[in-house]
Amino acid sequence: MIAYHSLILLVLLHRSVCLEFTIGALLSDDEVISSFKRMVSSVRDSFYDDTVTFKAAGEALALNALKATNQVCNLFNSSEGRIFALIISHPNGAPGSAPLSVSFTCAFYHLPVIGVSARHSIFSDKYSHGSFLRTVPPFSNEASIWVDLIKAFGWREVCVIHSDDHDAKKVLSYLESASQRGIDFKITRQVAINTDEEDAAQMKDFISLLQPVRNEQTRVILLFLRRKFAEYVFLAARKLGMLEAEWAWIVTEQALDASNIPNGVIGVRLLQVTELDHVADAVRIATQSILHLVRTDYDAMKHLHSVKACSDNPSEIQSKSKLPGRSPYMWKDYATKLFRDMLAMNFTDGRTGHLEFNEYGDRIKPIYDIVNAQITNQDINNLSAQKSFEFERPTLVSVGSYGVHQPTPMEWISDEPHPSLLSINLSKLIWPGNSIVKRQQLVCIQRANDGKCQKTEKRLVHAAPISFKKKTHLKVVTIESVPFVQTHPKLSDKCNESDDPLVFKTEIECTHTDPTTGIKKHYCCYGYCIDLLRLLANRTGLELTSTPFTYDLHLVGDGQVGDVDENETHKWTGIIGEILSGTADLAVAPVSITPERAARVEFTKPFKYLGITILVKRERARSNLGSFLQPFESSLWVLVALSVHVVAFVLYLLDHFSPFGRTNSDLDMSVDGSGSYSTLRQFDNEKQLNDKNTLTLTHLRQQQQQKEDEEGMNLSSAVYFAWAVLLNSGIGEGTPHSFSARVLGMVWAGFAMIIVASYTANLAAFLVLDRPEASISGIDDVRLRNPQKDFLFATIRGSPVEMYFKRQVEFATMYRVMETNNYDSVEEAIQAIKSGTLKAFIWDSARLNYEVSIDCELITAGEVFGRNSYGLVMKKNNPWLYELSQAVLNFHERGIMETLDTKWIHIKSNNCERTESSPATLGLTNMAGVFIMIGMGLAAGAILTFVEVLCAKRRCEQKKKHELSTATMQQWRDTVQKRQNDRYFLNATDKQMQLCHNTEISFDDVIHHSVAIDKNNLNSSAIYSTNMKDKQSNNPKPNFSMNMKEKYSVIEDDLLSTKGRINRKRKASDYSCDGNDDSDDGDNDALDSSLSFALHASQNNLKQIGEKYCVTTYRCDQVNNYENNDKVELEKEQEQVGQEGYEEEEEEEEEEEFSELIHRSGTVTTHNNMNNINHYQKSNIISAV
Repeated sequence: MIAYHSLILLVLLHRSVCLEFTIGALLSDDEVISSFKRMVSSVRDSFYDDTVTFKAAGEALALNALKATNQVCNLFNSSEGRIFALIISHPNGAPGSAPLSVSFTCAFYHLPVIGVSARHSIFSDKYSHGSFLRTVPPFSNEASIWVDLIKAFGWREVCVIHSDDHDAKKVLSYLESASQRGIDFKITRQVAINTDEEDAAQMKDFISLLQPVRNEQTRVILLFLRRKFAEYVFLAARKLGMLEAEWAWIVTEQALDASNIPNGVIGVRLLQVTELDHVADAVRIATQSILHLVRTDYDAMKHLHSVKACSDNPSEIQSKSKLPGRSPYMWKDYATKLFRDMLAMNFTDGRTGHLEFNEYGDRIKPIYDIVNAQITNQDINNLSAQKSFEFERPTLVSVGSYGVHQPTPMEWISDEPHPSLLSINLSKLIWPGNSIVKRQQLVCIQRANDGKCQKTEKRLVHAAPISFKKKTHLKVVTIESVPFVQTHPKLSDKCNESDDPLVFKTEIECTHTDPTTGIKKHYCCYGYCIDLLRLLANRTGLELTSTPFTYDLHLVGDGQVGDVDENETHKWTGIIGEILSGTADLAVAPVSITPERAARVEFTKPFKYLGITILVKRERARSNLGSFLQPFESSLWVLVALSVHVVAFVLYLLDHFSPFGRTNSDLDMSVDGSGSYSTLRQFDNEKQLNDKNTLTLTHLRQQQQQKEDEEGMNLSSAVYFAWAVLLNSGIGEGTPHSFSARVLGMVWAGFAMIIVASYTANLAAFLVLDRPEASISGIDDVRLRNPQKDFLFATIRGSPVEMYFKRQVEFATMYRVMETNNYDSVEEAIQAIKSGTLKAFIWDSARLNYEVSIDCELITAGEVFGRNSYGLVMKKNNPWLYELSQAVLNFHERGIMETLDTKWIHIKSNNCERTESSPATLGLTNMAGVFIMIGMGLAAGAILTFVEVLCAKRRCEQKKKHELSTATMQQWRDTVQKRQNDRYFLNATDKQMQLCHNTEISFDDVIHHSVAIDKNNLNSSAIYSTNMKDKQSNNPKPNFSMNMKEKYSVIEDDLLSTKGRINRKRKASDYSCDGNDDSDDGDNDALDSSLSFALHASQNNLKQIGEKYCVTTYRCDQVNNYENNDKVELEKEQEQVGQEGYEEEEEEEEEEEFSELIHRSGTVTTHNNMNNINHYQKSNIISAV
């Protein structure tokens, strides 16, 4: 019976196995340890039929690291290999070496450790503390709260006083990264305090550390120090007056425990809970993680053993499985799984709030209190008169919280989102110096669903102090540099100033102190930068600040922008040196922004963008006497001149050999087309002439046939024609007659048009290209890239331009050459350019553009390169930096900077003819060659005229000799002919006398018969003579030569002599026939023949003279045209001859016309002869004319 019951008991015991796990603890005191043991023992759970219980093993943590390590080993020994977690804590303010030692030891054995008070960020290093997690966040996590406070208060500058440990590095890293993420604030100064030598810290050391902070303009201090060092800082700050109004302090949670914490300090601390609350959360995390692993792998957790002693090798700790086929359970693997389960725990109902961890084992989403140190036993109205730290320690009053989502406060009107986890009541805040800050600002009174403000209103609300203290009176330094700053001595009591900043080109009083002698001189400064300074100081309507600054302006002592001395001090000189030393607060001057300068001082946004360019002396156009010949090359000019004469010669040949190009062709074509003159044809057709008349006609034909053919265009006319066509001048000479020559003339005209048009266009292009240009093309010019000895170029020694060439590898050769030629000042270099000593000066484009605009002899070459800019200079962390930068940007947007450029840099000089804006014009120097060519033409014409006169004189002498011989021969012929005519006249007279005795024929019939016979002869002779006279009167140019006039006189004398004999015969006939109406037919025929021969002789001689004159002066085709026209008119007149009934007044008129006609035709008659011709005969003769 007893055996049966024993078996039943064994079965029952087998079915209800108790799984026990040990939780170790090293806590701050025994009370917490007792509470810990009760919490662990109270945790119990069951799995299947087995019970899971926990055993607590703990003791107070030793402050010594070695002892703390021994305590861990003792826990290993007492747990018999079943310890699975360790909870550690240490008293507040105690050294952190003991927890570090415990965490490092447990990490070696892979035992999970839960810290409940360890706040140092070193525990987040999983390389050394791979199994550590904590229920409290590290102190460095407060940096995120500080950033949100800075953003909420609108601070832009802060100063950080910190320790030199790992936590401080984490804080600084977070603050710097926050500013890079777009949160607009800057750490102006960092003060690191050595916290390793606590006993060696002295008050005077902290005063020396805080003195630079006191001298800065930043008024917000972030303090990250332990309690003891925070107390030293507070004492030093009190002595330096850094705990008064206008200051703001934010301290870490450790510094809140300082005994001398000043009034008005803001601090951040974890939600006020006890150590026991954190221990309770730690127990919960440990037990729940173990239970979760038991449920996951029951058999492993049932047989698994942990570290039994510190002598164990953690990599070899293993447990055998009771289940067949399973490998041993390695402690290292299951310890890692257990730690991962702990990191994954997430409790929203923890004793200390929401419990959640990151991958580093740090608690996230904790809740903080934002507290303010205030003196609670004083009346709030008397806070301004109460001195903080006078008798008692202020109380930490909660003014906000962090960690719980809050609505956006009314004071927040920015488009940027308000920190959602931050909640602070500004109305409860007291600032250092017992001050309360209120400010008029916009307040949002209506928000949209998305949180953006829709309606604002300006109200007086509580606010935070400004993060920096701005100076309202600045010491401004500048440097004399045309056109940015120019000076002249102050002659009167006041410079030409103006209160209106928009009135440009006014003056400001400035001073200059000689750095050697210390003598101070007063000047009046004006220029680009002076107008800019006046605009910045008065704001010109900018709503950036309500208080514009005032200033004192002075010129830099050494006259330099700034460079580093090469001596041992390596101090900056010039403007940069004054800014760094505090002699000047602001520099308004043409200071180039360079990396070297930007590393030491602060620059605003650029107020002037520019680059580097090259200044050279303007190259004037070199005009020579042959400038007008430049459009064509010499070879082309030679070809054109040759073409003119070749074409002229070919024209002459074509017109000479062409059958349609001769003058005789026109002369041979008579009116009726028979090839002979009308007069000769009329004589040939006249059948009443006797044999003697036929002899005379034969003589006239022989003279006509002996005329030589004359060409239509001679060589000189052809040359003149070719030049006239080429030069587009009027053609006064004859043109080609033949069709072939005219075709060539048209082709030549086309060639001339193309040549002249090309010359004109090319000349215009040469005028454009002939403008004054620079001697070099730019920075890539071969004379700069490959320097020559006779081409010097330079810049200013020690300037940013020189540094630019020094840094650029591609300009290394140029830098080596120009290094020895550089000048000390811009003025010296520009003067060297004007004098020709320096060929090219490389400098800032703004200054060189100004020099070019005022001096016509200078010009910039090439494009701008090496872009840079000018900026205002201030010391780093100057509170005016942001505001002035915004002002400069606003000036650019409003076009004010362009106005300054127009007023001071791009000046238009009225004394210069700007080739860029006006077309190129020709002067006497350009076209002097043309005038010289005209003079040469005049001289050549005079010389040729003299030669022609000599040649003509010689030719006239030869011609006179020839004419004399010809006239002698002709006189002999005329004498012979005259004798023949006399015999003929005598025979005719005798015949007429016989007619007079014939009573059947009247004298009127004789006259009528004679006139009828010679009517046509008389018409031809008179018309030809009249036409010749008209031509001479209409065209005064041609004149009879002297030999022609002599011949005419001889013929006229012969005619008068002949007519005299005829008249005498006539009178004798009249006398003998007086009273006898019937005249002999023979006498009438003789009279008729006399008159006919006289008229015929006159006509023949005049015809010869006219033909001679026509051939030499007029074109023969014109003569034929005249004859054709005269014949048509003659036929019309003959039709009207038969008309009778002329009035008596016309008879006298006809007699006068007849007399004049007979005289003009060379026929001399007496009054008696005229009276013997009746009215009808006169009318016929006049009609014939």
